[in-house]
Amino acid sequence: MTLAANQTRVYLSTESHNQQTISGLGVQYIALAPRSELGVGLFSSLNHATINDLQGDTQQFAQWEIGGKLGYFDVFELYAEIGMDMSEGMGNLAYVSLFEQDEYDEHNSFEQDRHDDLPFNVDGFVGIGTGISINQFITIGAFARYRQIDSEHWQSDNQLYGGLSLSVVF
Repeated sequence: MTLAANQTRVYLSTESHNQQTISGLGVQYIALAPRSELGVGLFSSLNHATINDLQGDTQQFAQWEIGGKLGYFDVFELYAEIGMDMSEGMGNLAYVSLFEQDEYDEHNSFEQDRHDDLPFNVDGFVGIGTGISINQFITIGAFARYRQIDSEHWQSDNQLYGGLSLSVVF
């Protein structure tokens, strides 16, 4: 069985480190090079995360992740991936748009020192993964990710996560 040249997948995934979890629903598009099993994938997912911070508190939040994959995609797949949490990026953009503009309008000046304290660090990850096609419609995968997860006021106590995914192929 050979993978179609291009395919769309809808997937469920969960990853964890001890009791910390990130689970979600996503969509992925894979495009292969002509007459090859090498290709690229683009993905986006909506997730719920439960993370412990360095102070021992539990943080819960939603994520909108986007990313890309590069690898070998056939009955067996092996890939490297990179991604980021767009929800944090959009929150930063909204903060800058709403509050910095008001500050400029009210004071009629630009205070660069205040802007340096804003949380422009968007959470990101890199990872590797593998998968196997059960049939032409189902793929099961396993992956490991190194994640940077934090906010302006806390930082995750773990960076390594392992996970499983179940995809339906269209």
